[in-house]
Amino acid sequence: MIKVKNLTKEFNGITAVNDISFQVEEGEVFAFLGPNGAGKTTTVNILSTLLAPTSGKAIVAGYDVSKKGIKIRRLIGYLPEDFGLYPGLTIIQNLDFFGGLYKISKNERKVRIEELLEFFDIWEKKNAPVSTLSKGTKQKVSLAKAMIHNPEILFLDEPTSGLDPMIAKEVLDMITELKKDGKTILMTTHLLARAEKVCDSVALISEGEILCVGKIAEIKSELKTSTLEDVYFAVIGENHG
Repeated sequence: MIKVKNLTKEFNGITAVNDISFQVEEGEVFAFLGPNGAGKTTTVNILSTLLAPTSGKAIVAGYDVSKKGIKIRRLIGYLPEDFGLYPGLTIIQNLDFFGGLYKISKNERKVRIEELLEFFDIWEKKNAPVSTLSKGTKQKVSLAKAMIHNPEILFLDEPTSGLDPMIAKEVLDMITELKKDGKTILMTTHLLARAEKVCDSVALISEGEILCVGKIAEIKSELKTSTLEDVYFAVIGENHG
């Protein structure tokens, strides 16, 4: 579903992403793991066509990100770390607005919004302005926004960052449900234990370079470790010790 080969992104001579390659299979949850500033968000922004790569290739759902941005944007949902919502609008108004951008008819939008608000258990808050919501509820609304057009692929940038453990668990449970529905999900995170609960495969990235990539179970077996955290510190320590 996603293929990245020798992808590089530079900003004013500084390399944020350095010659990385990986792929995400259809229907799997793939975690991009690394500390802040490692290049995770830059990579997601390239894959979601918000940034152009400096060199290399990225294919999303069969389309080149450098050539078919409009087609890709119709097929993906994107959850940014800052929610990307209009604080002065209510939950329903936000979702209705974004549904309209995808040219979903008014009747279809109404049905879809009700489905999503029920799924995320926020129907009773539908008329609340976003500015009055807790961070956890904003995250749910932002996820609903990313799913308004029923995309095949979801890019989730730090979906549980800053959430209390109970809300974070709810979000992870929802990611698991989306996986059961056949969605392909790429999530960035620096929270290893949470990633391990829902992900099939991972790429460990540091200073713009992928240090390790593959199925979690296979990596743990190869490195003889019991947790993703052990994998992370073994790989990061080996390369930056």
